[in-house]
Amino acid sequence: MKPSPKSEKKRQRELKLREKVKAELIFEQLEGSGHVYCTACRKLPDWRGIDLSHIVALSQGGKTTKENTLLLCRDCHEKKHHIGG
Repeated sequence: MKPSPKSEKKRQRELKLREKVKAELIFEQLEGSGHVYCTACRKLPDWRGIDLSHIVALSQGGKTTKENTLLLCRDCHEKKHHIGG
């Protein structure tokens, strides 16, 4: 079933917002420490290995803001969501 134009627009806005917030957080880390790092384990993956993770999930009323998100490496993000294990 194809999503409605309204829900597709909302999804596209959310994806753009996530890109913006992720870029802002990466920029702040680079400006502060010179590195992009996982806020959980402090690993230094390149920026492609960093995921934006919500502290309070969108499904639980959380918002995509710098205050409600963390930069996590893929391993920590998967552990947070118990993916694959």
